[in-house]
Amino acid sequence: MQKVKPNRSGKAVILGIIAVVVLLLVGRNFLLGHDPNIQVRPPAHFPAAIDTGTISVQGATLGRFFFNDPILSLGQKISCASCHQQTAAYADFNKVYSSGDNHQLTKRNSPALMNLLWKESFFADGRATKLSETVLNAIKDSLELHSDMALILSRLNQDEGYADKFKRYTHKAQIEEHDFVDALVQYLRTLNSWTSKYDAVMQKREQFTAAEQKGWLLFQANCQSCHIPPLFSSKATYAVNSAVGKDLGRSLISGLAADDYAFVVPTVRNIDFSAPYFHNGVHADLKSVLSFHTKKENTAQLQRSLTDREQQELLTFLKTLSDRQFVASNSY
Repeated sequence: MQKVKPNRSGKAVILGIIAVVVLLLVGRNFLLGHDPNIQVRPPAHFPAAIDTGTISVQGATLGRFFFNDPILSLGQKISCASCHQQTAAYADFNKVYSSGDNHQLTKRNSPALMNLLWKESFFADGRATKLSETVLNAIKDSLELHSDMALILSRLNQDEGYADKFKRYTHKAQIEEHDFVDALVQYLRTLNSWTSKYDAVMQKREQFTAAEQKGWLLFQANCQSCHIPPLFSSKATYAVNSAVGKDLGRSLISGLAADDYAFVVPTVRNIDFSAPYFHNGVHADLKSVLSFHTKKENTAQLQRSLTDREQQELLTFLKTLSDRQFVASNSY
């Protein structure tokens, strides 16, 4: 005798569809109302971060939008990313000076941006001590975004997309200056680089080649007093070259003659991506940088010359600081 299959009513199917839709809506509303923090987990060979401020998914995502949006500039012609390109380690590749919103050139070469959680001072002259100050400087500087907060907030509050995103993020009716600046700062906190070959070697996952090892030893003997591993920068400032240009550097801020031509030591991480070099972009390539550093008359830098072979070995090591993942994709 043939068994009769039970009838599946249309009502059951409809109820099943409704249940799925309800679950999806609940999940969506949870995600919109829940903004998890991003945990920055540097490798073990990194020191403790100085900036331990909060980074959330929504906050950093909004900051990323702002960083890439010309809406922040007066004429809506350039964004932060125009002068800080990801593929150039967030510097301005192959440009001595960057072009601002009013088409005038900046006075200094755009610095690479990375591992900012470990920095105590910003800009070539060290005039800022907080990331929020760098954001406001870029907005107000007539040679950069050439804008002001009132104009930016007006534009953002009139933009339905941004207004909606901010309402979900802050639960406020209007976008306020603090929340806007904080979102940009949160994004800047995510620009962290620690997946280079050097880092893999420090974690004992890879080994240097013979040439890289020789370059690493040369670096330790001649360079790391200023470019201190693993960040390869320094809290101090140092005289770059009193014979190049008229930029007095740190003394313009401190008023001290002892700070004439002194500049914050930049990191040499990802240096292969961010030419030209120095605050005035005077060196087009790394060979020029090494040649400058090893001149006997340049007492502010190395006290001895390096042979051509040593310079090549040093260059080989510097390339192990290139983090291709950092310049190819966002770090969160």
